[in-house]
Amino acid sequence: MRSLTSRNAFPLIPFEPAMTAFLLIWSPKKWPWPELPDIAKRVAAGDAVADVWGCGFASGILPGDRVFLHRVAQEPKGIFGSGYATRAPYEVPDASTKRGHRLCIDFVDEF
Repeated sequence: MRSLTSRNAFPLIPFEPAMTAFLLIWSPKKWPWPELPDIAKRVAAGDAVADVWGCGFASGILPGDRVFLHRVAQEPKGIFGSGYATRAPYEVPDASTKRGHRLCIDFVDEF
């Protein structure tokens, strides 16, 4: 009987390298997003909707990486949207942070 740890246990299957995925957090209590219903309608109608999102310290996000939007702190919680990064992280001035700026990415919503 072959061991599952054997090099020949499974045939090698060519595959494309996996793209990186990131989870972007949204708290409606901290960051109101009044445009969300309009964005959701546009995406449902098949429009590609460009948006900007803070990405914390995640400086490794690259154009083409998958992003998932996760709602926290208020029901309904959980993943509610997805898209692709269209720009690497860039600094946006923000006096409310210790660093004086925050990192943001541009992405396209798919919901």
